[in-house]
Amino acid sequence: GIIISFPLLLWFLLQFILPGLKVTEKKVLFPAIGVGFGLFLTGVLFAYFIVSPGTIYFFYQCNIDLNGGEEPTGPLLMSIVAYVKFITQFVLIFGACFETPVLVMALVKLDILSYKVMKTTRTYAIVAIVIIAAVVTPTQDALTLGLLAVPMYVLYEICIWLAWWMEKKDRAANPEYYKGLDEDEKAMEAPAED
Repeated sequence: GIIISFPLLLWFLLQFILPGLKVTEKKVLFPAIGVGFGLFLTGVLFAYFIVSPGTIYFFYQCNIDLNGGEEPTGPLLMSIVAYVKFITQFVLIFGACFETPVLVMALVKLDILSYKVMKTTRTYAIVAIVIIAAVVTPTQDALTLGLLAVPMYVLYEICIWLAWWMEKKDRAANPEYYKGLDEDEKAMEAPAED
């Protein structure tokens, strides 16, 4: 229900936000919504068809081991309510985490982040991605953490290349603006004279 009603919920939210936005912010917002919805659906489908079956099977095998090699029954068997809750959590978390490129690219488009910053802080991004994946996954196993962290890192790398492409395109369109930025950057890197 959340996935199907998401565009309608977004439309109601936009009716509240749009009057306060500038024209440039509106130009960033609409493509971000389309791409964001596609990424959300990709995360949901990835979680439901690829990650969830392996995770459920992993827990099933753990229950067999806990039950002395026999099929789990009673309290060891996952109830329908627990299963639906687990899958819903899983799917929504993966969908939300696949939204990070939209946030990153919006920050790049608004000149808050840049290609150079993203490239030089890659190691910090890896640590942040692993920590976020460890916190938001509903299970504590390393497999699930890796299945969330690796796609998030791949999406971050794609964002770095998209930021490079956007900056290259902007440099061609506004060479005088970037010339001033480059001069300021060189002046900051030069050793200060006493």
